[in-house]
Amino acid sequence: MIDVNGLRLGNYVYKTDDRTQQKVAKQVFMIQPSYVSLEKQNGNPCDIHLVEPIPLCHDLLYKNSFNLIDNRFYSRNVIDKIGVGIKLNGDGSLFIVMNSAPNGYIEIPVEAKIKYLHQLQNLYFDLTGKELEVNL
Repeated sequence: MIDVNGLRLGNYVYKTDDRTQQKVAKQVFMIQPSYVSLEKQNGNPCDIHLVEPIPLCHDLLYKNSFNLIDNRFYSRNVIDKIGVGIKLNGDGSLFIVMNSAPNGYIEIPVEAKIKYLHQLQNLYFDLTGKELEVNL
């Protein structure tokens, strides 16, 4: 189950088919306290218990223009020479990356943890004012 308070319109989530238990990525287009409506979904609205967040993984970050830096973290520029860095070490550590440092990169830790695609979409929008174009 996903916390609807963390969702925005356009976020991607998994919808679990209650008969086959198969997970399919869907985009959110309406949010209510106990259900969400998903694109191309028969039987809308969808009970929130059948919706799950999409975990971040190496492939997902790579498909969405995040680069692996020094085999330590993934980064994508968001504003000029400032990027967002994510370490996929289980806790979803997030930090700001400044790539204009003389010795390469400066990592500035941030309190937030990012573990799921919808969180990354929300962060990207908050930093840039633009939607993250998602490739699944």
